[in-house]
Amino acid sequence: MSAESHHVQTDPDQSLTITIEGHTPHGMRHAVWFAQPGATEWTPVGRGGESDSHTIDPPVMENSQALVWTNLAGEEKEFEFSVTVSQNGASAPGGGVIETGELSQSNARAVSTHLIFE
Repeated sequence: MSAESHHVQTDPDQSLTITIEGHTPHGMRHAVWFAQPGATEWTPVGRGGESDSHTIDPPVMENSQALVWTNLAGEEKEFEFSVTVSQNGASAPGGGVIETGELSQSNARAVSTHLIFE
């Protein structure tokens, strides 16, 4: 499970797409937030389930950030899902994150994926 920030190279003048996709048979809900540098509040981008994409329109200034919060539940202990950042239909350099881990004893887990755009 990722605890660090993921640095993604993006073009600030192009919209970007964040795609969340489950790879294991778990119930999944997620929410995506975005903040420009110096912002005091995060802006909601979208919510979804096992496989959804969300678009952030330009400008995406250097050191802008996105936070993807994913809640998983199910009977199978080990989970895996991906968070992918793309622009113009191609994966952005550094924009492929695979999150893996185990659910808690209560068969649930929340995972935060932090993205910094450069």
